[in-house]
Amino acid sequence: MKSDSVIKKHHFWILLGLVPLFVFIGALVVNSSVGGEIEAREKAIDESNKKIQPKLNPKPNALIEKAAEAVKTVSSKQGNLHSANWNRQKHLFTWPAGSPLLKRFETMDLKFGDPLPTAEGEFDEFKKPEVYRNEFSSLRGKDATGPGTGMADRITPTQFKDGWERVLRHVDDFGQSQITKDQVWLIMEDIWVQRSMLSAIRSVNEEMAAFRRAKLDKDGNIVLDDSFDEYGNKIAKDRNGKFIRVATPDEEKKKALFRNRTWAIELQLVPEGTNQRLVGTLTNLSDRLQLMGVGNIMTLQVWFTNDPTEQPMEFKIGGEYLAGKGGMKVIQVPVLGPDGKPQKDRDGKDKTVEKTVPANELSIIPLDDHVLPVGKNAEGIVRVRQLFDIRTVPIKRIEALALGQAGLDSRNAAATLVPRDPADEKTGDNKTGDNTPGGKFGPMGPMGFGPMGPSGPMPVSGGRPAGPTFGPAGTNSQQGAFISGGGPITQVIDENKKRYLEATSQVRRLPVGMVIVVDQEYMQDVLMAFANSPLRFQITQIEWTRFRGTLSGTGFGGSANDTNAIDYGRGSVNFGPSSGNPIRPGPSTPPGPITPPTRPGGGPPGSFGPGSFGPGNPSGFGYGSNSSTVSESQITSGLVELSIYGIVSLYEKYTEAPKVDATTPNGSTPGPTPGPTPPTPGPGPMPPAPRNTNTKPKMRRRGMSH
Repeated sequence: MKSDSVIKKHHFWILLGLVPLFVFIGALVVNSSVGGEIEAREKAIDESNKKIQPKLNPKPNALIEKAAEAVKTVSSKQGNLHSANWNRQKHLFTWPAGSPLLKRFETMDLKFGDPLPTAEGEFDEFKKPEVYRNEFSSLRGKDATGPGTGMADRITPTQFKDGWERVLRHVDDFGQSQITKDQVWLIMEDIWVQRSMLSAIRSVNEEMAAFRRAKLDKDGNIVLDDSFDEYGNKIAKDRNGKFIRVATPDEEKKKALFRNRTWAIELQLVPEGTNQRLVGTLTNLSDRLQLMGVGNIMTLQVWFTNDPTEQPMEFKIGGEYLAGKGGMKVIQVPVLGPDGKPQKDRDGKDKTVEKTVPANELSIIPLDDHVLPVGKNAEGIVRVRQLFDIRTVPIKRIEALALGQAGLDSRNAAATLVPRDPADEKTGDNKTGDNTPGGKFGPMGPMGFGPMGPSGPMPVSGGRPAGPTFGPAGTNSQQGAFISGGGPITQVIDENKKRYLEATSQVRRLPVGMVIVVDQEYMQDVLMAFANSPLRFQITQIEWTRFRGTLSGTGFGGSANDTNAIDYGRGSVNFGPSSGNPIRPGPSTPPGPITPPTRPGGGPPGSFGPGSFGPGNPSGFGYGSNSSTVSESQITSGLVELSIYGIVSLYEKYTEAPKVDATTPNGSTPGPTPGPTPPTPGPGPMPPAPRNTNTKPKMRRRGMSH
């Protein structure tokens, strides 16, 4: 029977369309399943190979133990460095010696920021001038004399621009409020850092003042004598190669040659009646003219024993200057007869003859002061040191000193300072201070710390980027109310809590900067002294410019007796804005032409007429007066204004980590975990830099500019 169903009627065509589709779908499903299985197997094979591969080259147990020891050493390195740096610094953190109440804090094993005892009014001790102010200077008033014991006194004759009160940061008004523990710690931190920076300056002066025992080499050059130590002791090597003290030969006791970077002096003890007289010859070892000192007097301190209680003899040498190596001069020498006495001419005067001699050598004219006092124990000439004055000291003056201020150098121009305690983040916001010309805080000197440009240092003429400069207090809100100088405790301390570039549990990194007037011969020595400081002073930028001012106390630009200050005088330096740049010094008046020295009474430069070495005029230089044949520009031509910027690392007090078992409960070996803590006070100033008078120390140059 014929069916009328459409599906049955057309089933062939329907199946022809569906069967291939289902076959295709089935093929796809089968292929995907097989491919996934293959990929999973390949991944399993790769993982197995990775597990097997390290075991194809097994390591011996000894190597594994060394590797574990190396991991342990690296883990403890941070703690070792913290301990070493703390031990190097802890002697800097002393408390005021003028107060037994504060001095006892050194014995309490305190960490920086710890609570301090107050039951006996300890904090009120800071309000006593003989306690707090004496840390800076124990001298009072402009006419005060004496050695002084404060940090400013100890770098004499190096001076401060307008006095230390305008340069060193200190509190000059404690107000009526109770001093807090946090204020005390920051007050002491300012003292510690500034004192250490001044100690670096002092070490340079001390290094240059010290003479070492010397000898003549085969070519006639004056070189250091390695058979003597820096204290004048004769030394030699024993059988084990160690240096030991030995007896000094008699011929080397009474006659000795000494030298430092600039001078060489040969001294000899000669009998004079029942006493002894010190005679000698002075030589300028440098290639340029060297001044003798204020009043045309050079003063040396001479020790005749190694007794630490012995007071040195002051050996004064008359003369204005000595020319550098290579110069020659003409002198008049007497003509001696067969009997060794001067011959006379028809007028009864001593006959003389001209003689050309090196201009850098001076036979020291005998003076009454050169005779040793009666009873003076003169076993021999042991040690010599130059007594500097403002004419001869290498570092003449400190122009400015800043610490804990933002934007001091180009590297950290955009840095944001932080406090040590995060709780102070919203307090101590910086505010502007008194910035009126000649006001309480007043403008700083040349090359001062001042505001940076919006994106780093402002450029100067010629396209060279200008470094940061010292500016007036309060010129930049980011830099705080104070740059340098004194002020109320609220501004000096409270508004400068944000002072660190970084403050961690181990170290506080404080930006600092200093500007000094220094003889260019000693620039590298200054940088080396800061690099060697226990403060871990990292120099980030330096700048220098020629000093174009005048120096009072040297016979020019002021009273001959005024040795308490160096002023620029006559408006020769413009400290204000110039050419639209508020942070760079303006153009200065150039100094006058260099005038060649002339002999007293006329004559060609470098020559000295008859009679110039007579008793009335020792050494021919106007001894004992400030008469001068040297121009002012010759005196100042070698001076530069050196700006040094850096970061001081103040380490927190280190304490040993608590001892633990060799292994933790899970069987692993823990690395050491040092317990970083803040600093504790310790006694003593920083030691001077290592002495080397033969060669100039090398330095690492950063950010050099001319």
